[in-house]
Amino acid sequence: MYLSPSPVVAIPPPSPSIVQDIHQASQGFSWPDTVPARTRALLEQAVDNHLQSECMSQFHALKVSLEDRAKVVCVLLILAAQKGSHRITLSLVQTQPNVSTRAQSNAMIIASHAGHERVVKELLQHNSQLKDWPTRLGNTPLMVAVVGGQSEIVSTLLQRHASVEKENHRGETALILAAARGHHVILKKIINHLRMLHGVPAAANLSAEASTPSSSSATKNSEPPLRLPLIPPPPSSLPQSANLQGILAIINAADAEGNTALMHACMHGHSSSMAPLMYAGANLSQPNKRGMTPVATLRARREENIPP
Repeated sequence: MYLSPSPVVAIPPPSPSIVQDIHQASQGFSWPDTVPARTRALLEQAVDNHLQSECMSQFHALKVSLEDRAKVVCVLLILAAQKGSHRITLSLVQTQPNVSTRAQSNAMIIASHAGHERVVKELLQHNSQLKDWPTRLGNTPLMVAVVGGQSEIVSTLLQRHASVEKENHRGETALILAAARGHHVILKKIINHLRMLHGVPAAANLSAEASTPSSSSATKNSEPPLRLPLIPPPPSSLPQSANLQGILAIINAADAEGNTALMHACMHGHSSSMAPLMYAGANLSQPNKRGMTPVATLRARREENIPP
């Protein structure tokens, strides 16, 4: 494989969109002025200590308008998501069925990022559409969980059929976000989920780069200088029903800058994420908008002595 000279690798900073979304979700609701300060303090203390009966008792004792009561529900739901109070979350969504979708979505984003699995499950049980409900910046709960490194939340969302194809406003998918942050365990879960959806066996190597033993051997020989992971040879055949184009389209999807999941893994030196992506069929020669390919990026990292 010919490697042309490449410019210095430009490693982009982490996307600020997730941070912005978490902040907006947390600050999206405030106590109405009609709720006394002491009552607010008692309600907040009850949520902090996961005192479901005390919280609901204080709530039902409020002497406020229906409009202000609805605002209180939103505040309590956000607080419960922040603290991981799943019992309070359950009580609120069961007894207050008209709680705003925005409050539910914000609570889902907060709980997904914080790793409060039982809160996530209670919210999904009440409203299954929350699994793909995007924020203003296009981030879904799955993307937020990926960035937060919340592997169990990712599993829960994938089991509920959360979309792995959705993109945020920067064109980033959950797979791209996992690769960029080196969350290789989560990345493998997403890839295995894609295989299941498209009928591809878990052991199937889809990489065209490893179609023959000789090409696999060439990759092995170039591994020390370029840090390319070795790809095992493919099986003799794949089932005819396998939708290979469908899975490869997601594996090789690019963000707004033209960077694929493999490109992000290479830019940041996450070798543990490179191997499963390459094994799943990631394109080694797909350039981004700057004309850089994953292989050229690894060459540039070596020349610039950028540590992994």
